[in-house]
Amino acid sequence: MQKLAIALLAVLAINTVSAEWAIFGLYTSDTCSGDPFIYTALKYDECFVHSSIESVKTDGSSFEFWNAGNCDGDADATDDDITACFAWGESSSSFHAEAAATGLSSPYNDDFPVAVGVFSGDECDDYSELTGRIVVYDADTAEPIVEGFEAVIDAGADYGFNDCYQASGFSSIYWYNDSGSIITATLFSAVAVLAIIFA
Repeated sequence: MQKLAIALLAVLAINTVSAEWAIFGLYTSDTCSGDPFIYTALKYDECFVHSSIESVKTDGSSFEFWNAGNCDGDADATDDDITACFAWGESSSSFHAEAAATGLSSPYNDDFPVAVGVFSGDECDDYSELTGRIVVYDADTAEPIVEGFEAVIDAGADYGFNDCYQASGFSSIYWYNDSGSIITATLFSAVAVLAIIFA
């Protein structure tokens, strides 16, 4: 019985991932009707600098907007509910947004399998150095993005999905919901449990 309890704890430890990303649909409509013109992702509690006049942050439930190239001081606009349509800015002419998915461990899921970030620095985790928004692709539009990136890899590029790479003075990352990695993680969990039970 004790081995089974330890095995279950091991599975929980292996499979525990922090919920730290949200995907947003951005709309030209102030009611968030129709299709978003773009999807973007934000990591919880990180300042995302999209331009010198747009910096944003979310904690997974609320949203803050700065009309600046940083998140210093009080936000110029806030909203307490990202699951309802809200202004992505401080004026009535701003884009509007609505969370399409929250509580994600990465900037993708099954419905939005690809996200692309381009950074002006050497790393892909300094969101103050983004060259624009992280672009997230839904399942209907992701396939050509995946095929194009796979063609670059097949041509001899020494990088892959979910890896930061440098090219032409920028750093880029193609986050990809590769079901193979999910299967690998599940198999690893099963092997760990069996090893503990039969130890």
